Amino acid sequence: MSKILVAIQDDSTSSRKEISQRTQLSQMLSDASRKLFDVLIVSSIDRIARNTKECIEIVNQLNELNIDIIFLREGVDTRTSIGRMIFHVFSSLGEYEREMIRSRIMSGLNRAREQGKKLGRKTKINESLITAVKLLRDKGMGIKDISKELKIGVGTVYKIL
Repeated sequence: MSKILVAIQDDSTSSRKEISQRTQLSQMLSDASRKLFDVLIVSSIDRIARNTKECIEIVNQLNELNIDIIFLREGVDTRTSIGRMIFHVFSSLGEYEREMIRSRIMSGLNRAREQGKKLGRKTKINESLITAVKLLRDKGMGIKDISKELKIGVGTVYKIL
């Protein structure tokens, strides 16, 4: 009888986080090393890792512990040799897709910059804020105190001054 781990949800959203910073993934790997399950069911390959190298490392770590993985969306079951082969192909395609998305985003940002569009948040700086900062500074108030008083960042105070 197989012990199956089905429901973990990683609370991390960043694709740049290390495995050790992804708490639920780290916990799952810890549980795996303690042999609390022998089959892992994952919704999709891209949920276990964000790049091919990391994905293969995790799968190899689980394989060394004799833990099989089933990826539901892709229909891949690493308990079979064809499933292992398909897993490697799909994980490579997933990394390629992420790189294409990143490339398109960077192209769009560069195009916007070339067209003179301002990127990022709109500034909070307006005439009344400039007047308030200068008035408080003229009264001898320190930068940090002005920042706290007006509920703006220290960098904003410096920018205004």
